[in-house]
Amino acid sequence: DSETAEELSSQLHQRSLRTHRLLEESLLGSTRVIMESRGRGNSMTRSFGPVQVPADSYFVMGDNRDNSKDSREFGFLERDRVLGRAYAIAFSVDTSKYYLPRPSRFFTDLE
Repeated sequence: DSETAEELSSQLHQRSLRTHRLLEESLLGSTRVIMESRGRGNSMTRSFGPVQVPADSYFVMGDNRDNSKDSREFGFLERDRVLGRAYAIAFSVDTSKYYLPRPSRFFTDLE
């Protein structure tokens, strides 16, 4: 809790591909560190890379290049955090169409 924005920012840059920035917020005499996502408003997903993935980590990619929450946004995934393997799509929605279900993708096997 006592780490400064600069110390946390250094750790964040090492782990999460510089997709966020840390700021210090002072309010009513109290200072705390807040994290701001650079978000999808920039062209990070289209012009991303190259990066070097640390040992025992994975760079994970979503199935929709420009509209996926993946390592380009949240950073590397450490191996010890992987719990299993995906084998099918259970449910799918189209975020560009008010989250309408995409039944053609329901229970589709992943190869």
